[in-house]
Amino acid sequence: MNASPAILEGAAALAAPAPADAAPGALGEAPCSATVRVNWRGHELLLTLRGFDGAATLTRLGRALDWLEGQGATPASGKPGQRGERSQAPAAAAGPVCPTHGRPMKQGKRGGWFCPAVVAEDDGAGRPVYCRQRAAGGSHDAP
Repeated sequence: MNASPAILEGAAALAAPAPADAAPGALGEAPCSATVRVNWRGHELLLTLRGFDGAATLTRLGRALDWLEGQGATPASGKPGQRGERSQAPAAAAGPVCPTHGRPMKQGKRGGWFCPAVVAEDDGAGRPVYCRQRAAGGSHDAP
């Protein structure tokens, strides 16, 4: 796959840190970062911009997104690695809520729902202890 010089030049400009938010000689983890996923030319890309100032990093992200959209990129949807449109259903309608923790329950592999909350770090054998709240398969009501 060959990219035009204009595309390569634009991509290089996006990758270069903005002088205003770059500390000279700084290495390691930046105090802030912003990451987006986009679809571009049939591929899902993950773009992370790092910086030392949140406002400057978000400004750079805005410029990067404007450039990517100008190149035909579209927002990625769903979970990482998943293609297609994200469900428009509200999160509350996705499943029941744990009456103990108030957290959304997750659907089990064999049907039904369970609360994913960790209630203790160690069960005595080095494993975490999870909430015991369950809900029936098709029901959105707690047991």
